[in-house]
Amino acid sequence: MKESGSGLPQFQTVKAPRLPVGGVQSSAIPAAVFLKVLPFFVAIVLVMLVFIGYLVYTLFFGGVEQKQSSQVATSTVNGEQEVKPAPFEPVALIHQTAFKKPVDQKIPFVLSGVASSATDLQTYGQKFQAALGRASLTAKFVEVEARGDGGESLGVADVFSAAGTFVIDGQFLAEHFSPDVTIFAYREGKAFWPGYVLTLKSDENWLFLKSEVEKLEVSSKILNFFLNPPESHGEFYGGEIGGQSVRIADFSPGARFVYGWVRGYLVFSTSYAGFVEAVGRL
Repeated sequence: MKESGSGLPQFQTVKAPRLPVGGVQSSAIPAAVFLKVLPFFVAIVLVMLVFIGYLVYTLFFGGVEQKQSSQVATSTVNGEQEVKPAPFEPVALIHQTAFKKPVDQKIPFVLSGVASSATDLQTYGQKFQAALGRASLTAKFVEVEARGDGGESLGVADVFSAAGTFVIDGQFLAEHFSPDVTIFAYREGKAFWPGYVLTLKSDENWLFLKSEVEKLEVSSKILNFFLNPPESHGEFYGGEIGGQSVRIADFSPGARFVYGWVRGYLVFSTSYAGFVEAVGRL
């Protein structure tokens, strides 16, 4: 006050420094970018979690499936490839006959899983013969319905395993055919001659399976299709029945084994006449 002449202090207007125009916006840019990137970041994390989960499942559970599938692989016994039972899915099977035209008679055929009596110790052929003993004298073409102890329908895996007729690889059967099987028997004179009808899956084409099925022609298990196995047989040769190509092998004495594709079905028969009759009813 002394230096100013005892006057009052004078206020001065001072301009404050101006902030840069982009200052506030620059601080908001990282947040906006983060919000845009966040969904992609979350998606990447989820994909990684799924991938890690898949690896864990494969490590801990994949070995079980691989072990089970290896149990149905083929092996070689006495120089011949042994076919293991088919790995069909364990579902409750309800048998549906492949025949469109009715047969002369339907006969139940029980295959016991556990031997509880002397009857259960019989061979497949002996049990089959016993079941056919219930056929009426006028029945010429019958269908035999394979069932378990509880009356449930049995599929091709159970039947072929019991009969010893796995002439086709089990894995191949499971992939391309229905687990259901239609069993028939044709009477010639006093004897019955059995046969089997396998149903091709709806999305399959038999032309692509033909070469694999033909491998059965070198299997000695063809003899097990007969109730009374013949002594030997010659080479398979081609034939034709009702306009359908078939493969035939002549057995001694006088028996024949015939198989062929008919409208989505693969038919096996131990009788030429039986094959003709079966095809006429499909």
